[in-house]
Amino acid sequence: MRGQTPAMEGVVRVKGTLVGLLLLVGLWAAAPPVAAHHAPAFEFEVIPPYPTPTDDITLKLFGAWGCSFVPIDPQVEIVGFEIRIATFIYSPCGPEEMEWLLLVPIGPLPAGLYHVTVTFSVLVGEPPVPGPPGVLGEGDFSVQPLAELSGCLRAHGAPLGERPVILQQQGERRRRTMTDAGGCFTFQDIVPGKAFQIRLRSPAGSVGPGQ
Repeated sequence: MRGQTPAMEGVVRVKGTLVGLLLLVGLWAAAPPVAAHHAPAFEFEVIPPYPTPTDDITLKLFGAWGCSFVPIDPQVEIVGFEIRIATFIYSPCGPEEMEWLLLVPIGPLPAGLYHVTVTFSVLVGEPPVPGPPGVLGEGDFSVQPLAELSGCLRAHGAPLGERPVILQQQGERRRRTMTDAGGCFTFQDIVPGKAFQIRLRSPAGSVGPGQ
């Protein structure tokens, strides 16, 4: 990790990007049609795209549904690392193709790899009663553990000890720490996958490359 700035500014800048440990986006496998209902064109997104245990996670489900009624009323069940989302549609189904979108709140989750299964059931009768569920699709995503960022900074071969270090990470609040006597610093609980910049303030004329 290196950074350099003109000595007259008295600032060391180090830039980079923390690489995410794991992010798997599921490829949804559409199920065979249930009765007269056609399997949908179906996609999903994880919001935010690099979730950690501190994030409120939402799954965005969307696509084209070959029916005048689209999936509604998502119901979420989480058992361990399995997430099951049940949706419902009304019957009878008309011939129109409809665009559909559901935002499904999941909430914070512990770090790990999660498997998601989304189903739909046809509502029939009065009052409506759901029939047997069919599978819309399934896939995986990961919740990444928070990372640690550390390094050591030197000027002209000498450690820059006992100096304030500022960390600015994309979309996150600014954080500060101090270098130790050897010019080394550590930041805990860093969000993976986001660009960052480290700045070290020091007296003018004493700044060299950070190592």
